[in-house]
Amino acid sequence: MLRLKQSLGEESAYHSFKGLQKMCLLSTQRRKGAKKRLDASLRLCVFALKNCSRSVILEHFKLNDKVALVTGASTGLGAAIAIALAQAGAQVTCHGNTRSPESTCDQIQSFGGVAHAISGDLGKQETAKSLVDQTLERFGRIDILINNAGTIRRTPAVDYSDEDWAAVIEVNLSSVFRLSKLVGKQMIENGRGGKIVNIASLLSFQGGITVPAYAAAKGGVAQLTKALANEWAKHRINVNAIAPGY
Repeated sequence: MLRLKQSLGEESAYHSFKGLQKMCLLSTQRRKGAKKRLDASLRLCVFALKNCSRSVILEHFKLNDKVALVTGASTGLGAAIAIALAQAGAQVTCHGNTRSPESTCDQIQSFGGVAHAISGDLGKQETAKSLVDQTLERFGRIDILINNAGTIRRTPAVDYSDEDWAAVIEVNLSSVFRLSKLVGKQMIENGRGGKIVNIASLLSFQGGITVPAYAAAKGGVAQLTKALANEWAKHRINVNAIAPGY
């Protein structure tokens, strides 16, 4: 204000100062108005998300008449994936090994979904073919494969046995390739394409500690995913991986 007085005179400075005040007030009011409108829009979005039923959301992700095979579907991530696929309309084969997948199938059937339970040790080479054959016998085809089954054995690398190495690699990597190969072949032959989702891990990238076989297998899953995606894209088969944290 003092500077305005010195340069413009007292009366002119007074009017200039009041003009600046008015401009600042209008600017502040505009900002407040914009903020209120933004806040209202955000509240509307939150309200819509909270009140939007699951059925409405699933309308955009329908999997009616699709058939899925989910390995390691007895508990945890595999069970959640199997249930979500069924909620979207897919018929699901739920695989388990030491734990039965029956409870997952029961949950699916409780809301009218279609599920089939099968068991098998993916540490044995012949199991992959058995899972695929049983699913094809029950449902006629496989549109979605979720390679979720896995195992882990923790030992410092210098003490890691050949037996533990072979067991982890067999379940976590070799069975993923065998299942993908068998299902991919079926998808190519029927000309319908399909989806394969492999469960990798953050250890695919950072290695972990005292889990050398697990890290090696999950690193292999990440690279195998890329290799199959490149090779089968022309057949409309999408191959992707998820790398969960913990």
